[in-house]
Amino acid sequence: MSQQLTLSPAKSVHPLAERRAAVRFQCSNGASCSSLAPFERLTGRARDISKTGIALILGTSVRDGTQLVIDLKTKNPGICLTLLARVVHSTPADEGSWVIGCEFITTPTEEQIMALL
Repeated sequence: MSQQLTLSPAKSVHPLAERRAAVRFQCSNGASCSSLAPFERLTGRARDISKTGIALILGTSVRDGTQLVIDLKTKNPGICLTLLARVVHSTPADEGSWVIGCEFITTPTEEQIMALL
């Protein structure tokens, strides 16, 4: 039986965030990702996640349209969630980091999202 997400949404720092189609939940899980071609492994963390996308904090920008294989650490030690996503924006952030906004190609289930929170 499917369990409903009943967590509080992330507080928006973006003025247009309330127009999003899906509620985003704050998370700070470790994350690594790689592009499909050319292969390059990047490490960082997740900032927030929803059923439709994820924001990653990385040390470099990633070109819009790039497909990424994203590995996220779950609450369960030793278990990662792997999702396929497409970059929709790279925005400069604090101290040389970048916010990489992605839309999911493989949609996570509610249970998978809960395992990250």
